[in-house]
Amino acid sequence: MKRTIACLLVLLAFGMVPAEIVRSAKVGSKGIDLYWWPKFAPLKGWEQDKSASEENGINALAPKGYTFSNATVVIYGRACYKPNWGEKTLSAFIKSDKQESLKQFPGQKLIDAPPITNGNGIKMRSIEFYPSGNGNWERVAYSQEGDFYLVFTLSSRKRSSYNAALPAFVELLKAYKK
Repeated sequence: MKRTIACLLVLLAFGMVPAEIVRSAKVGSKGIDLYWWPKFAPLKGWEQDKSASEENGINALAPKGYTFSNATVVIYGRACYKPNWGEKTLSAFIKSDKQESLKQFPGQKLIDAPPITNGNGIKMRSIEFYPSGNGNWERVAYSQEGDFYLVFTLSSRKRSSYNAALPAFVELLKAYKK
């Protein structure tokens, strides 16, 4: 009985997710695995790696002809359910994300980048992460939608690939609408 009630609560919560958050569930080894990520408009020259998306709980894009794991540059979006993170504001969530990144890659540079305005006219805060050794060149844009913090990331192992893909990343975010 408790299991049935728990499943019903999950399904009810699923129905309350905003329209532009892709939601799916699969039965996994430890129960139901939920996948939430922002829905992207098609982006010329890029395609979703569905397997990597489900495996990582993100909307994983790679240049056509590559996979998320073998591409030099990738774009991904994730939807982080606010109650699971504990931060009550987007600013606190961003601060926490920056701290985690610095723990994982000490010495990297974090620079506030110009905001990117999405398709709804909302300015998304944007940060660039530059490696000091190991690590990737990244541009991360943050937003919130309903009960979710949204994180959009351009990540590359090479600065030249990062620079080449940055216009596509900005185009994707400008097209993103709730």
